[in-house]
Amino acid sequence: MLRLVLAFTLAAVAACYAWPLSAVLGLKQALMARDADGVARHVDFVALKANVKQSTQQQIEKKDAGSFLAPLKDAVVGVIADDKLDRVATPAGLINLVCDQSSDGEGPPPGSSKPCELHGHMQHAGFRSRSRFTVAVRKDNGEEFTLVMARQGWHWVLVDLLKPQSGTSKTVH
Repeated sequence: MLRLVLAFTLAAVAACYAWPLSAVLGLKQALMARDADGVARHVDFVALKANVKQSTQQQIEKKDAGSFLAPLKDAVVGVIADDKLDRVATPAGLINLVCDQSSDGEGPPPGSSKPCELHGHMQHAGFRSRSRFTVAVRKDNGEEFTLVMARQGWHWVLVDLLKPQSGTSKTVH
């Protein structure tokens, strides 16, 4: 009986850990297939846009601290960043950004025959809370980023992309 309980417990823990990882794999497959509907199922674009915008503004404020032109620069950069985020925070825009490294929302249409190769290695993954899961990835070119997945009902969706800040680690919000 103890073995059965232990086996069930281990299976439940493994399933809980695999659940958000399968969502990450589903997102990767949708991106590689240039499947806009598949990408849309795995990303909360409203949360992603808000989180990326907040991170970008914090980086700008940190760089401009003490400058008398900082408010003007913040306003101009904010408008430009909003425009870029509006174009990228869509299934097609995210596909173009990831597959074609195009941040202007332009590129081959979803379903294009141009292959989308995503190469990288998962560095570590883990729960930050019951409803947050992060996956750190290092691309073959050395670039690092962290995917932040959030549980929404029975699904796990991408809500933030974090890049390491020089010499610091960013906390997950």
